[in-house]
Amino acid sequence: MKILVATDSFKETLTSLEIGEIIRDTLVDHEVSIVPLSDGGEGLLEAIGGKDNLVHCETVDGLFRKIKGCYHLRGEIAIIEAAVSNGIGLLCDEEKNPMNTSTYGLGLLIKDAVEKGARKILVGIGGSCTNDGGIGMLEALGVEFYHQDERLHRLTGKDLEQIDHIHIGTFKAIYGNVDIEVACDVDNPLLGEEGATWVYGPQKGGTEKVLISLEKAMSHYSQLVRKILNKDWSTYPGAGAAGGLGFAFLSFFEGNLKKGIELVLDYNQFNEQLKSCDLVITGEGKIDHQSLRGKVIQGVLKRAQDFGIPVIAIAGQSETSVGFRKSFSVVPAYCSLEESMKNPKDCLIKMLKQGLVKWMKEEVIDDTIRT
Repeated sequence: MKILVATDSFKETLTSLEIGEIIRDTLVDHEVSIVPLSDGGEGLLEAIGGKDNLVHCETVDGLFRKIKGCYHLRGEIAIIEAAVSNGIGLLCDEEKNPMNTSTYGLGLLIKDAVEKGARKILVGIGGSCTNDGGIGMLEALGVEFYHQDERLHRLTGKDLEQIDHIHIGTFKAIYGNVDIEVACDVDNPLLGEEGATWVYGPQKGGTEKVLISLEKAMSHYSQLVRKILNKDWSTYPGAGAAGGLGFAFLSFFEGNLKKGIELVLDYNQFNEQLKSCDLVITGEGKIDHQSLRGKVIQGVLKRAQDFGIPVIAIAGQSETSVGFRKSFSVVPAYCSLEESMKNPKDCLIKMLKQGLVKWMKEEVIDDTIRT
């Protein structure tokens, strides 16, 4: 049987490529092809960049600590993964607080790429630890933020409410003609119950008190941007992505937000690969109701269904199996959550051997899955 493995990474444990290789080494009786995927968050460089044309540079993480960053540069086209600098996986639990984190490091990556000749940038913004509306990134790119007559520096989420004036002249002179395409995995607006702060702030360490303060500050910031730029992008789908990074790219770059998984699938000519396979295996760390709202497994599932190809889902944890021929979850059937985080490879192999392989032996006859 020809099997196409196209999963997202299992966050903070296994990359998409590692998962594919584990499945290939386990399903030794089948012909397995691997397509590493990302919806615009961590793993974007692996999914569409590979190891060629990789540029290394110095940047900072969400807490301004110096780290080594990288991006892809192909002529005048740069591919940047925001999570390289402001990824939530770079912080331990005790460090997570959207009041204190910044997108400044992403700005440094963009700055370096433009200085090296990039005129078009594809940036994946998922997996962030930030909720600063992109002000950290913009500061690194020359936008000047003021409170009264004092220029603000090292901007984080807590500074949103302090800003009362913005200068964009220097920024526009350098970055006004840079074409930005944003790989975005959600369609949330900037504000409100479905906005950046209330939906994603809790997983970034935000308490209820912090979220109330941040939402008020973000509203203040968006109103100020509207006055300066004479356009309101706060209600645009995706404006709330990555703690308001979507809003920053829309407002200051007039960037083009696209579903990250669709960009990655098209880049990898996924439809062509589907034509020659009998089964697709997809998955991500946790499958829940958000997984079917434009993320990796939803994109893979839809395209496979268009070709009439059955899809099996695998996950660290799963809350739904809707649409899949069969689904397998590591937790709790095969390992505890603690064990799966400590030994993700061993737990995945255990689930594959005791779950997937056993099921395939019962359900596959002459390279065809029973209906």
